Formats: sequence, structure tokens, C-alpha cells
Amino acid sequence: PDAHDKRTFYERCLEAPPELNLMRFIPETYLTHEEYVAAASTSLAGVADADLSTGACSDLWFFKEAKQDNGVGVHALSGACSVDEVLALVASKSNAKHRKSVEGEEEEEGLPSGVFQRFVPNLLLWGGHKFDLRVYATLDPLTDEAFVFRDAAVRVAPSAFSRES
Repeated sequence: PDAHDKRTFYERCLEAPPELNLMRFIPETYLTHEEYVAAASTSLAGVADADLSTGACSDLWFFKEAKQDNGVGVHALSGACSVDEVLALVASKSNAKHRKSVEGEEEEEGLPSGVFQRFVPNLLLWGGHKFDLRVYATLDPLTDEAFVFRDAAVRVAPSAFSRES
């Protein structure tokens, strides 16, 4: 299976043994438009804006096409959008020239295969920009000893964060 297939990854996390508690590492995610609309129709209770962060952004959602990567196929949604609104957004995406051609990717109601995810509230910002850390680790299968590599990477978004973008 494709390592970048977001839908397959999420389905496998759901199938994992409960004691692994994998879902604590994944943003609120839904596989169907119906589930997303039900969740987007309710607000995120008890989440207040935090200093030096993106804020709660509780009405911001993303539709992520399953087999796209590097930011291609990620569509921002405000609140609960109809299937037609999501389809129009997917069709109008300016980076369509970078999309991978995927056979049989259409699944639900004409939408490409993908997942709906709520924006993670209060992401820490660095100088007003979103960022992430890539830290690599491995586990020795014989001793169960963990090793963290000394080299890591910091990726910083080129544009400052804006709730409107």
C-alpha cells in the first residue's frame, strides 16, 4: 500500500489494539462527508485561544485527498460544507497541475478518496509562522532499546499564519 495514503493510514490506526492509543496523536478525523458535517455542525467546547498560537480555529477543517502529498490535495473548509462545495473547491484548486493521477480514486458522492480533519487548536507559532520538527528514532527489535538520531530538521512555513488563508 501507498505510504502516503491518508485514508488507509487512518483506517489502520482505527484497527490497532486499543492499548496503543494511537488516536491521541491524530487530529479529529472522519472518513465520510456525513460524519464530518455532523461534527462540523457542533462547536469545539472549552477551547480558548492561547498566546503565541494559532488560536482555537474550531470552525476550520481540511479535506485531504488520500493519495496526494506535499500540500497538494489539501483543501481548507470553513464549518460544515456541502458535497458540492467540497467538489467545487477540489476542482478549482490552483495546484491541479501538481496532482498525481490516481485511478479509481473517486469514492463517496463523487469526492476523491480522502479524510476530513478538524484544524488542531492552538498550534504553537514561531515568529507567527507554523512549524514542525522532524526527529528520527528507531527501536532495536532485539533489546527494545530506543535510539534518537542526533540530527533533526525544523520546517517553517514561508508565510505567516492567518486564519483567513
